[in-house]
Amino acid sequence: MDQILGNMIEMWVDRMDNITQPERRKLSALALLSLLLYMPSDYSCLLPLVCWIS
Repeated sequence: MDQILGNMIEMWVDRMDNITQPERRKLSALALLSLLLYMPSDYSCLLPLVCWIS
């Protein structure tokens, strides 16, 4: 489960550069953040993967 979630988040973050419209980029970042907020604390090691999104 950890590996699947890690791969999903890594792919999501890698593809953020492909989103050119600022509104859609912000929406994608908010969606990712909402997923991260509801993750169990066991997955907190994945947070550094997305710390650069602003």
